[in-house]
Amino acid sequence: MPIHEFLLVSKLFIEPFEYEKIKRNKGKLVVEAPAIVDYYEIHDSLILYLSDFIRWIPSTNIPTNEEILGLSYYGVTGFSNENARMLCSLFSRLKNLFLLAPEKMTLTGSYYWYNDDDVKSGQYEKLRFDKRKLINLFEKAAAWNELLTANNDLYIMHFGI
Repeated sequence: MPIHEFLLVSKLFIEPFEYEKIKRNKGKLVVEAPAIVDYYEIHDSLILYLSDFIRWIPSTNIPTNEEILGLSYYGVTGFSNENARMLCSLFSRLKNLFLLAPEKMTLTGSYYWYNDDDVKSGQYEKLRFDKRKLINLFEKAAAWNELLTANNDLYIMHFGI
Protein backbone atom coordinates (compact mmCIF):
# COMPACT_ATOMS: atom_id res chain seq x y z
CA MET A 1 0.00 0.00 0.00
CA PRO A 2 1.96 3.05 -1.19
CA ILE A 3 1.45 6.18 0.87
CA HIS A 4 2.38 9.84 0.72
CA GLU A 5 3.57 11.39 3.94
CA PHE A 6 2.97 15.00 4.91
CA LEU A 7 4.84 16.78 7.68
CA LEU A 8 4.09 20.14 9.23
CA VAL A 9 7.56 21.45 9.97
CA SER A 10 9.38 24.50 11.23
CA LYS A 11 11.43 26.49 8.71
CA LEU A 12 14.47 25.29 10.68
CA PHE A 13 13.87 21.77 9.34
CA ILE A 14 13.93 22.87 5.70
CA GLU A 15 16.73 25.43 5.68
CA PRO A 16 19.12 23.76 5.19
CA PHE A 17 17.45 20.46 4.37
CA GLU A 18 19.53 17.41 5.28
CA TYR A 19 18.51 13.92 4.19
CA GLU A 20 20.34 12.51 7.21
CA LYS A 21 17.40 13.71 9.32
CA ILE A 22 15.11 11.27 7.49
CA LYS A 23 15.07 7.50 7.91
CA ARG A 24 12.64 4.67 7.16
CA ASN A 25 11.82 1.84 9.52
CA LYS A 26 9.65 -0.97 8.08
CA GLY A 27 8.41 1.35 5.34
CA LYS A 28 7.41 4.14 7.74
CA LEU A 29 8.98 7.57 7.78
CA VAL A 30 11.06 8.23 10.91
CA VAL A 31 12.26 11.79 11.39
CA GLU A 32 14.55 12.62 14.25
CA ALA A 33 14.14 16.36 14.47
CA PRO A 34 12.49 18.60 17.04
CA ALA A 35 11.19 20.82 14.22
CA ILE A 36 8.37 18.38 13.33
CA VAL A 37 5.02 19.76 14.50
CA ASP A 38 2.67 17.10 13.08
CA TYR A 39 2.43 14.27 10.55
CA TYR A 40 -0.16 12.41 8.50
CA GLU A 41 -0.40 9.96 5.61
CA ILE A 42 -2.58 9.85 2.50
CA HIS A 43 -2.97 6.68 0.45
CA ASP A 44 -1.51 6.86 -3.06
CA SER A 45 -4.83 6.11 -4.77
CA LEU A 46 -6.42 9.17 -3.14
CA ILE A 47 -3.45 11.36 -4.12
CA LEU A 48 -3.81 10.18 -7.72
CA TYR A 49 -7.55 10.90 -7.61
CA LEU A 50 -6.91 14.45 -6.32
CA SER A 51 -3.76 15.14 -8.36
CA ASP A 52 -5.42 17.53 -10.83
CA PHE A 53 -6.46 19.78 -7.94
CA ILE A 54 -3.12 19.51 -6.13
CA ARG A 55 -1.31 20.57 -9.34
CA TRP A 56 -2.83 24.04 -8.96
CA ILE A 57 -0.61 24.77 -5.96
CA PRO A 58 2.97 26.03 -6.36
CA SER A 59 5.66 24.07 -4.53
CA THR A 60 9.36 23.24 -4.59
CA ASN A 61 11.11 20.01 -5.52
CA ILE A 62 13.42 19.99 -2.50
CA PRO A 63 16.41 18.04 -3.93
CA THR A 64 16.62 20.19 -7.08
CA ASN A 65 15.23 23.41 -5.57
CA GLU A 66 13.07 23.65 -8.72
CA GLU A 67 9.74 25.48 -8.57
CA ILE A 68 6.96 23.07 -9.60
CA LEU A 69 3.20 22.73 -9.34
CA GLY A 70 1.77 20.04 -7.09
CA LEU A 71 3.74 17.11 -5.72
CA SER A 72 7.02 15.52 -6.63
CA TYR A 73 5.36 12.11 -6.86
CA TYR A 74 8.44 10.02 -5.97
CA GLY A 75 10.45 12.68 -4.18
CA VAL A 76 10.39 15.37 -1.54
CA THR A 77 8.20 18.43 -2.04
CA GLY A 78 8.19 21.61 0.00
CA PHE A 79 5.28 24.03 0.37
CA SER A 80 6.09 27.52 1.63
CA ASN A 81 3.81 28.86 4.34
CA GLU A 82 1.57 30.65 1.82
CA ASN A 83 1.36 27.64 -0.51
CA ALA A 84 0.91 25.26 2.41
CA ARG A 85 -2.13 27.30 3.46
CA MET A 86 -3.47 26.93 -0.10
CA LEU A 87 -2.98 23.14 0.11
CA CYS A 88 -4.77 22.98 3.46
CA SER A 89 -7.54 25.19 2.12
CA LEU A 90 -8.00 22.78 -0.79
CA PHE A 91 -8.19 19.81 1.58
CA SER A 92 -10.66 21.68 3.80
CA ARG A 93 -12.93 22.34 0.83
CA LEU A 94 -12.66 18.70 -0.23
CA LYS A 95 -13.83 17.79 3.26
CA ASN A 96 -17.02 19.77 2.61
CA LEU A 97 -17.49 17.94 -0.68
CA PHE A 98 -17.02 14.51 0.91
CA LEU A 99 -19.54 15.39 3.63
CA LEU A 100 -22.14 14.88 0.89
CA ALA A 101 -20.95 11.33 0.17
CA PRO A 102 -22.49 8.07 1.45
CA GLU A 103 -20.82 6.41 4.45
CA LYS A 104 -19.08 3.89 2.17
CA MET A 105 -18.03 5.59 -1.05
CA THR A 106 -16.63 4.32 -4.32
CA LEU A 107 -14.55 6.61 -6.55
CA THR A 108 -13.30 5.93 -10.06
CA GLY A 109 -9.56 5.34 -10.14
CA SER A 110 -7.00 4.75 -12.87
CA TYR A 111 -7.66 2.69 -15.97
CA TYR A 112 -5.75 -0.60 -16.19
CA TRP A 113 -5.63 -3.79 -18.23
CA TYR A 114 -5.67 -7.39 -17.01
CA ASN A 115 -3.90 -8.52 -20.15
CA ASP A 116 -1.65 -6.15 -22.10
CA ASP A 117 -2.36 -8.08 -25.31
CA ASP A 118 -6.13 -7.62 -25.04
CA VAL A 119 -7.28 -3.99 -25.12
CA LYS A 120 -10.81 -5.10 -24.19
CA SER A 121 -9.59 -6.52 -20.86
CA GLY A 122 -9.29 -3.06 -19.29
CA GLN A 123 -11.42 -1.31 -16.74
CA TYR A 124 -11.32 1.51 -14.21
CA GLU A 125 -10.11 0.77 -10.72
CA LYS A 126 -12.75 1.10 -8.00
CA LEU A 127 -11.46 3.10 -5.03
CA ARG A 128 -13.39 2.38 -1.85
CA PHE A 129 -13.20 4.72 1.13
CA ASP A 130 -14.88 5.12 4.46
CA LYS A 131 -16.40 8.62 4.58
CA ARG A 132 -15.53 9.20 8.26
CA LYS A 133 -11.83 8.39 7.71
CA LEU A 134 -11.60 10.82 4.78
CA ILE A 135 -13.39 13.55 6.75
CA ASN A 136 -10.98 13.07 9.68
CA LEU A 137 -8.02 13.30 7.31
CA PHE A 138 -9.24 16.53 5.75
CA GLU A 139 -10.18 17.99 9.16
CA LYS A 140 -6.55 17.59 10.18
CA ALA A 141 -5.55 19.67 7.16
CA ALA A 142 -7.98 22.36 8.26
CA ALA A 143 -6.36 22.38 11.70
CA TRP A 144 -2.94 22.70 10.04
CA ASN A 145 -4.24 25.73 8.17
CA GLU A 146 -4.93 27.47 11.49
CA LEU A 147 -1.40 26.68 12.70
CA LEU A 148 0.13 27.91 9.43
CA THR A 149 -1.86 31.15 9.63
CA ALA A 150 -0.70 31.74 13.19
CA ASN A 151 2.97 30.98 12.49
CA ASN A 152 4.67 32.09 9.24
CA ASP A 153 7.70 29.91 10.04
CA LEU A 154 5.75 26.68 9.45
CA TYR A 155 5.88 24.78 6.16
CA ILE A 156 4.56 21.51 4.78
CA MET A 157 6.86 18.83 3.42
CA HIS A 158 5.62 15.93 1.32
CA PHE A 159 7.47 12.63 0.93
CA GLY A 160 6.31 10.72 -2.15
CA ILE A 161 6.02 7.00 -2.62
